[in-house]
Amino acid sequence: MSIPIFSFLLLPLCHAAIFDIVNQCNYTIWPAAIPGGGRELLPGQNWTIFVNPRMDEGRIWARTGCTFNKSGHGRCETGDCNGLLECQTYGSPPNTLAEFTLNGFNNLDFIDISLVEGFNVPIEFSPTAGCNHAIQCSTNITGQCPDELKTSGGCNNPCTVFNTDEYCCRSGNCKSTNYSNFFKRLCPNAYSYPVDDENNTFTCVGGTDYRVVFSPFTMAQNCGCPADLCCSNFGYCGTGDPYCGNGCQQGPCYNSTGSGNVADIVTQEFFDGIANQAGAGCVGKGFYTRKAFLTATLAYSQFGTTGSDDVKKREIAAYFAHVTHETGHFCYIDEINGASQNYCQASTAYPCNADKKYFGRGPLQLTWNYNYIDAGNALNFDGLNAPETVGSDRVISFKSSLWFWTAKKVHDAITSGQGFGATIRIINGGVECDGKNTDQMNARVGYYKDYCSQLGVDPGDNLTC
Repeated sequence: MSIPIFSFLLLPLCHAAIFDIVNQCNYTIWPAAIPGGGRELLPGQNWTIFVNPRMDEGRIWARTGCTFNKSGHGRCETGDCNGLLECQTYGSPPNTLAEFTLNGFNNLDFIDISLVEGFNVPIEFSPTAGCNHAIQCSTNITGQCPDELKTSGGCNNPCTVFNTDEYCCRSGNCKSTNYSNFFKRLCPNAYSYPVDDENNTFTCVGGTDYRVVFSPFTMAQNCGCPADLCCSNFGYCGTGDPYCGNGCQQGPCYNSTGSGNVADIVTQEFFDGIANQAGAGCVGKGFYTRKAFLTATLAYSQFGTTGSDDVKKREIAAYFAHVTHETGHFCYIDEINGASQNYCQASTAYPCNADKKYFGRGPLQLTWNYNYIDAGNALNFDGLNAPETVGSDRVISFKSSLWFWTAKKVHDAITSGQGFGATIRIINGGVECDGKNTDQMNARVGYYKDYCSQLGVDPGDNLTC
């Protein structure tokens, strides 16, 4: 069923760009367009609009949870435009945007998907012919939205929530943040903050027609999720328990062998039992989250999944024992007085950037230029020139600790039965083992025994070094 609109444009239609707006959701939405107005679309319906071929800064978005009276007045839960069915102004966040400029520079159309105003409905924006730049944001971001950005019907942008220069880009020094990185990871081809990479804008020759599809999910038998996301039991892409846990169809699903997987063992209660011991003034408060940890484990499928159930629990207890010791119950992100230390051991293979510091950061306090470079190569960040990424991106922070845990054979030591003492020797043996600092060594052992007790597993032998 097609619902055309003509009234707002008096130009001959042969010169207008045609936008076909489709509702593939299994629920009603109220798409809006500037220019264009707005309509109610039941599942499977479409709406065609004709746009001035010299249109600058147009946008299309979906509204949800709407109620309107016969005169077209009411409200929407997301994307509302001053309570009108026929929008005359932009919608209120959160709303996923399809943005366009027609016949701009060099007579090109410029199109993009933007999450700068948050997310409410998955979207695909594509030319109908003559251009290959189809873009989409088809991940269910709402289902894994950070708690502080959650709102009814969607996932807010941080500017709406915090209203600061950092997130609203009101100053001249606007950079990506943990929140923009969250959106970017799930929808890499969409704008995640106002001055995001211009490569997120795509071009087609002027005169192209377009199709905007809301909720372009593919179902479980053919999810098409990015490589680092799971396909849930219901065919949606994402991370965490609802996607990678029970019923996960494809991707880096949590290992469900035995009585539990990583998410079953590291419950929210267990994680919070550690993190809640950090004081309110701790810089790590809120930076380290269970969701970020579980997301990071997707890149290290052997962590917490090797061996018997007891071996899995011992590895997890060992990991969090060291993390607790290194960060003070998730209080610290950066090493105390780390900036005053010289952790550069330069070589041809492992140079140092004189303007950067390679002090301890993250859950296991990654240190030294060579470790940053190797971790960066493995995790796709610039460890040489941007070591601070480990202290600013919460997922990379946890991934860096799991990289160290795996690359330095801590995982092998604890899962092969060498005991917790062998893990201390690998991580900080030169300082704590062989009688050098028994208080620090015993503190780690204490945490390990406590966490083994919480997880219901015997700590085993060879606890010290």
